[in-house]
Amino acid sequence: MLQSKLDYSLNSCYKNRIITSTEKPQFKLDAFCINLDKKYHNMHFINSEWKDFCNITRFSGLGSATESHVEILKNIYINRKSVKFPIVVMEDDVYRKNDFTKYWNKLLKLNTCDYVTFDAFYLSLKDSDSDLPSYFASLKGHRMMGFTVYYKKFFDRFRTINELVLAINRIPIDINFTKNEKFIKYTPKQQVCCQIVSKFSDTAKKVTSHYLDYYKEAENILKEIDKKIFIIGFNKTGTRSFMHYFIKNSIPVIHWDENRLARAIKFNYDNKQKLLTNYENFTVFCDMEDIHNMNFAHVTYFKEMDKQYPNSKFILNIRNVEKWIESRNNHQDDNGNYTDYFCKKLNLTKEEVNDKWRKEFYEHNNNVIKYFSDKPNKLLVFHIENDNIEKLNDFLPEYQLNADFYNHEGKT
Repeated sequence: MLQSKLDYSLNSCYKNRIITSTEKPQFKLDAFCINLDKKYHNMHFINSEWKDFCNITRFSGLGSATESHVEILKNIYINRKSVKFPIVVMEDDVYRKNDFTKYWNKLLKLNTCDYVTFDAFYLSLKDSDSDLPSYFASLKGHRMMGFTVYYKKFFDRFRTINELVLAINRIPIDINFTKNEKFIKYTPKQQVCCQIVSKFSDTAKKVTSHYLDYYKEAENILKEIDKKIFIIGFNKTGTRSFMHYFIKNSIPVIHWDENRLARAIKFNYDNKQKLLTNYENFTVFCDMEDIHNMNFAHVTYFKEMDKQYPNSKFILNIRNVEKWIESRNNHQDDNGNYTDYFCKKLNLTKEEVNDKWRKEFYEHNNNVIKYFSDKPNKLLVFHIENDNIEKLNDFLPEYQLNADFYNHEGKT
């Protein structure tokens, strides 16, 4: 009896959540909430937690979670012509975590998936999905259906209600239906929603506190998705050597891309998109400059890179400033002499360009070191003339880099 009267608002996971995001929901969706009659009191928790996001209709829970979900989905299918999509199916113990609203506000822009699962664990990720929006991950399968947003696309797949039932009515629903690769399913790239699992579950017929470990495992999987390596020193500080080193170690890397990389980063930022949109499949990013537009993305956007890709690491590659300037002065590319191009572009003498570079070199390096001063594990300062490559390998142990592949490339 005490279990049935639990107040979820007093649960330690719920009470200890930290929500720093100030973003507000831009809309509300209709929602069905599964709630057992003997736990009617949980509706107070749900209505309080989701009042700004959902117009909630209580569904009296049936004998099992599968029966309840199937009955709700059948009802939506029957009334699909009048239902306002997307629509939420939720359980009465689910709550928000930090940044939930960021993903919520993007739901109306999605048009390529059957549903979005917000509280999933046991994640099996798809290798690639060309239509995948940058804020979401595409799944082969998952478990948990505590908070699912369904799109009309899902219901349009079925010609009859019997076809729908055949697809979803296998017990338990969150093992069978959720692993059907026929359906396109997304999940946020952050864990932003969970069920309260430190309790006796009437559906699982057991205490489910160990589910916290499953959520933690899912959180770690999601963190790996946007884990990038940003090499944020200037060109002529070993960027090409790093490129070849990572290539030889089978790490996807993009270097310069003939100005297109820096150009894309600026375009994405200006259009409020993720900075690496269209470059998501790369892990390492270096030489992010577009000299035609005097756009040095590694200088302008390194803080935004850290904000958008919080699990990433940064390498500030440096060298003796006078040798760096000499290398730039000697550099030739499709535009001719690198320094001459700057002189013409900026209407400056060679000496003035060199002074400008010297100033920018010190300013950028100091800004980077200052910015990362409170998170030193995210930044490696690597002096290409003095440091051994093992220093970089120690900074990136998870990639198991082979030092034998390191050579100095592109020297001028």
